[in-house]
Amino acid sequence: MGARDVRWEIGCRCSGQRLIVPIELGVEPIDETTAWGGFSRVLVQGCPIALVTVTVAGRVMFANEQAVRLLGSHVATGGFLADFFSTEHAARAIGYLASLASAPAGTSTFFSGELRAQPDDRGPRSNQPPRWVHVYGRNLNGSDPDQSLILALVDATQARQREQDLARRALYDDLTGLPNRTLLAERLQSAWDQRSGTGALMMVDLDGFKLVNDRLGHITGDVLLVEVARRLSQQVPSGSTIARLGGDEFAILLPETTANVAWKVAAAICERVAEPIPELPARITASIGVTELGSLEATLRQADLAMYTAKSAGRNRAVLYGSQDFQAMEATRKDIATGLSALTAERDRLHIEARTDALTGLANRRALDEYMERFVGPLPASVLFIDLDRFSAYNHRHGDQAGDQALRTVAHTLATHCRDQDKVFRKGGEEFTIVLPGLAVEAAQATGERLRAAIEDLALEHHGADDTPVVTVTIGTATRQDDNLAQALSDAADTAFACKIAGLRNRVTTARS
Repeated sequence: MGARDVRWEIGCRCSGQRLIVPIELGVEPIDETTAWGGFSRVLVQGCPIALVTVTVAGRVMFANEQAVRLLGSHVATGGFLADFFSTEHAARAIGYLASLASAPAGTSTFFSGELRAQPDDRGPRSNQPPRWVHVYGRNLNGSDPDQSLILALVDATQARQREQDLARRALYDDLTGLPNRTLLAERLQSAWDQRSGTGALMMVDLDGFKLVNDRLGHITGDVLLVEVARRLSQQVPSGSTIARLGGDEFAILLPETTANVAWKVAAAICERVAEPIPELPARITASIGVTELGSLEATLRQADLAMYTAKSAGRNRAVLYGSQDFQAMEATRKDIATGLSALTAERDRLHIEARTDALTGLANRRALDEYMERFVGPLPASVLFIDLDRFSAYNHRHGDQAGDQALRTVAHTLATHCRDQDKVFRKGGEEFTIVLPGLAVEAAQATGERLRAAIEDLALEHHGADDTPVVTVTIGTATRQDDNLAQALSDAADTAFACKIAGLRNRVTTARS
């Protein structure tokens, strides 16, 4: 047989068996006068995969119709396979074929490369994007010098484009096309590793951008960001890296520029960014921090600090880290921060004070109302209403100072005899309220009885009423399956007052649900 026999294994879907078909691919044409020859011609030419046979030297001997579509009509006239690849990949294609030819029989190898722009029947391909192919080759005859190598070529252009798109998205911002934070960090680290002695970083933050987004919408905001990116690109020297870090924050790496020159460039950027944007009602400014190049963490931190100093100093300006202006502004910023911290602490103190009873130290009526309104504890929940018996008579007999001390003692007893999750309040006067999250009727009744007994055991002599020898309390309880604690408090108070009116003091009573 003039041409080499190439055996292809074809999977038969119907029977599940493999059919071994000899296909003649070589210098001599397939003999279509035989049954196998005609079948082989149909099988090879109709194959959806591009098939090519080449000599060890890489000369094309055969190409099926799919290969002609992929490589161009001139592939059928011969030539060397490497000529179909770009200059960068032609040498790799030659080396690939040499490696495949010297491999043991039955070896399969893979190669991927970019095709050269070739003319075809419809004209030049020079205006089309680069095309890529995956080449799957198999050595069927070992190191035989007369052998033919059979190659299967798969168009990988779309797959390559997807890979490039994914790689670009990992390193570039979709909206502006600028490098993102990851790529900036890589280039910043590379510039620091080279340590050329110069280099600077700018941190750029747009002033008032959130207001633009809120008033004019995100589409207008996106247009504004793209325009700012364009203006930044116009102002920086070649070789710089402009990155969008996210939102309205940008960074500019100038690897061959001193910090003082970078600060002057930053001042020019502030002026350019502040210029009106045609057909856009929004006007934006920028605050820029500049620092000399150092380690990755130090450079980012210093540029950030200088940028926030620029903002606190009035915005729309550039500040160089470590300069006299920076030190003065930083001192002012720290003074302001200290003042704000003091104001915050005072606000928090006043907030607590407004919700704390000055006499007993318990939470007061205002805190009680807020707590009941925002209650999110476990259900059921119970409320205890606690009222000291004949306390006006006690005050009259012993005086207000003794009455205040009695209230403090009772408050302390209530707080120390409750669970950590229970909330104790002084509602006002001689009235207290306790919220018991997660306690049902029986547990609330038992808690009330324990508290009543603890106060009676204090043995605070009354002497203000014959039927009340020591200070006692009357307690009403109510339980809710919902979070309406205000209603529970009202029910508990009603049942406690009903007992007192009936002369049934120093006891615990439960409101009917």
